Amino acid sequence: VMQLRAVAVVVHFEPQGVSNFLRALANLGITPVPELLMAMKARAVDVAPKFDPEGIANLMWSLAMLDVDPGEALVEAVKASAIARASKYKHQEATNFLWAMGTMGLEVGPELGALMEKRALATANTFISKEMTGAITQCQTVPELKAFCIQHAPNFGQIQVTASWGVLAKMKVDPSSLSRSAEAPEVLEVVQILTEMLVAFGPDLTARNTANTIHSIARLHTSRRAKSNPGVMAALKQRAEATVEEMFPQHLASLAWSFATLDETVSTELADGIRLRAVATEDLLGTLEISNLMWGFATLQLSV
Repeated sequence: VMQLRAVAVVVHFEPQGVSNFLRALANLGITPVPELLMAMKARAVDVAPKFDPEGIANLMWSLAMLDVDPGEALVEAVKASAIARASKYKHQEATNFLWAMGTMGLEVGPELGALMEKRALATANTFISKEMTGAITQCQTVPELKAFCIQHAPNFGQIQVTASWGVLAKMKVDPSSLSRSAEAPEVLEVVQILTEMLVAFGPDLTARNTANTIHSIARLHTSRRAKSNPGVMAALKQRAEATVEEMFPQHLASLAWSFATLDETVSTELADGIRLRAVATEDLLGTLEISNLMWGFATLQLSV
């Protein structure tokens, strides 16, 4: 029923609608009825110039998974659109497009082939970065996180460092309370590794990564009034002061809560910056952000 209805209204499908509909069928393992295939392929040809890289990659991937012959008209239209937008392709989009074309036994052509391979190589580091961050979040134990950090340290960026602090915080291991723990040496080693990385990236940390890292360190030190590395915290507070105008309410609330939890002194400049930014983004403040901001300022004995 849905397929036949799609045929009836196919002229109203935009590029994303065409690729999403076919991708849904491919994911569900549903074979399209002939009328739908004919209508969707014709519509894809009509709107081909409007397809973005993700849409083209999803369209061709779906046809390949459905074992459908796209037809010469659609192939040529897609290739022309892909060439026009080659510089916009992300790594996964480029590789999915090339895989689909190869799976269907279609010639990419020397020009498009060269452009896609170049784009895939140019964006490989971004793809690897995302894959690495995902792998970090999957670490379940301190030894596992330690091994990953040591193995991949040369490829870490500030996002991976921030993510590692977050994972360590979720493990609820407080470095200041580990004297009786068998895992104390490994926890402290991970903290040392991440601290060294943090120092290296410190001057370039984004507002988000600054706030998230400070928050993770506060969560890590679960003992009331436990102190973090003073040198690192001083650098992070300096970076927070420099980037506070770029922060959103959740970041501001995280800063206030974290500094209060760690009993960290906050400079007048940083406190003023948090206040002013909170006022500027007041329409985005939720109840949790308001509560954490008020609690943090009250605990630190700062006026609001």
